Amino acid sequence: MPEPSPELKDYYKKFYEAWKNTVIESPDISVTNFSNSKNSTSQNSEDNHIDTYKKFYEVWEKSASEALETWVNSPIFASNMGKTINSTSDVKIQLNKIVEGYLKSMRLPTKGDVNKALASIVLIEEKLNDLLDKVDGLSKKKAKSR
Repeated sequence: MPEPSPELKDYYKKFYEAWKNTVIESPDISVTNFSNSKNSTSQNSEDNHIDTYKKFYEVWEKSASEALETWVNSPIFASNMGKTINSTSDVKIQLNKIVEGYLKSMRLPTKGDVNKALASIVLIEEKLNDLLDKVDGLSKKKAKSR
């Protein structure tokens, strides 16, 4: 396996540090709340457990968001995202060709056929409107001349 670039090593290090912080802080939160729950009533104990999960979630959210922000802002992420988008668009183009072939083989109109028909309808509608305008103009001239 090839050696990762120094930039990639830096990102891996930041991810590891975020994960390590979560792992280090989680037991501290649990131990603190466990010792507090021994000395409290059952309602307080339930509240302590909820507080434990809230604190754990806050620690996890902070470290995960830092790691995610580091990754999303990296040029590695951008280049991989670009490659993914290109691959996805290539797949979409191929899929459209396959669907069009199936539709043609079943003698159903394709998207292109529908678009051509719509363009023809629009053109006919424009010509009809022009003719109606001319007829209206001629009728007005004829009405004035009488």
